[in-house]
Amino acid sequence: MGECGLKQNASVRSTLLLCFSLVPAVFVLAGVVALWFYPKAARNEASHEAVLHAIAKLKRGQRVADPWREGNYIYPAEPPTRNAGLLSYFLPHELKDVIGRSNLGAPAEPADVSRLWRGPLLWALLGVALLPARVAVVVAGLEGLADDLGASVSPLGLMLVGIGIVVVWFHGLRVWVAMRLRSSGVEVQEVVARLNAVAPFVGAARIECRAE
Repeated sequence: MGECGLKQNASVRSTLLLCFSLVPAVFVLAGVVALWFYPKAARNEASHEAVLHAIAKLKRGQRVADPWREGNYIYPAEPPTRNAGLLSYFLPHELKDVIGRSNLGAPAEPADVSRLWRGPLLWALLGVALLPARVAVVVAGLEGLADDLGASVSPLGLMLVGIGIVVVWFHGLRVWVAMRLRSSGVEVQEVVARLNAVAPFVGAARIECRAE
């Protein structure tokens, strides 16, 4: 039986071994962890039927008990508020922080979104700070691109640069949206409505405005 005319060096062989052993093992382990924390109440046919019944009731505009989380209730979707699109750029914990600094007793008053830009700005700055190191990885492997074996880290560096650009773009956009919200007069009840809309998906409790 003939042999390949080109023998890979030790670095390439090590990379292939990692790609076909350790990397798949890590992803399989991540899948096992996800399955371990999957709600036990959702692992049988009866719970599946309960979910279908709950969906049918929601479509009729009824409040339903969450079949997978005892003591929690799911409400029909409410009409989007004026700033629902802008608020969708922010995570539940960021919205909770806004609500914590606002007056729930006055739902029609402006919410305190003055600090909403800080987290996204930190992430954007971190992405910018790491870009030079990622570009350096690309440059360091340019010579290896001309090698017959193609043993270069430039493609990996280019991938990291792409991820960094996406991080800067995404969080930079969130900073801009946060600034828009500061001048839009977003109300407390709008933030509460947005958080309640995603609450069933993140296991968070529903928040009610208490008008004084």
